[in-house]
Amino acid sequence: MTREAVPKNNMKSKNLIRTTAVLFAVVICALANAQNAAGTWTGKMDLSAVKPKDANEKMQVDMMKKILAGSKVTLSLKANKTYHFTMTATFQGKSQTQNEDGKWSQQGRSVTTIDPKGKKNTLTLSADGKKMIMVPNADDSAPKGAKMIFIRA
Repeated sequence: MTREAVPKNNMKSKNLIRTTAVLFAVVICALANAQNAAGTWTGKMDLSAVKPKDANEKMQVDMMKKILAGSKVTLSLKANKTYHFTMTATFQGKSQTQNEDGKWSQQGRSVTTIDPKGKKNTLTLSADGKKMIMVPNADDSAPKGAKMIFIRA
């Protein structure tokens, strides 16, 4: 049977199936790459949802905002499943840097870091793989409603 002998509707169906399969494969590949959290991320603390209970807490949150305004946060999730975290905060002309190394893992859009003392933090990777959000653990000193937002560098 030659190509001309194949009914046109059948050819259109075959082309549609082939095109759909190719598009599906491209989308799956793009999502698989976007979901990989490995790489360098820059972070900022978001305190916009923090609701201070009293004047003292408001003063503490305002002070945190001033300190964090001059901070630089970097999270490097390495392919070998180790991470390096650096936070440098500058306030009133004084700079202080905190470094931390540990291990990380990923299950779907959930990324877990484990520091050398065994403390875990969970980050949620956005669907497009460009942003991660970490809500501090309840036992952290961060105020309720605070979150760290990381953007892929």
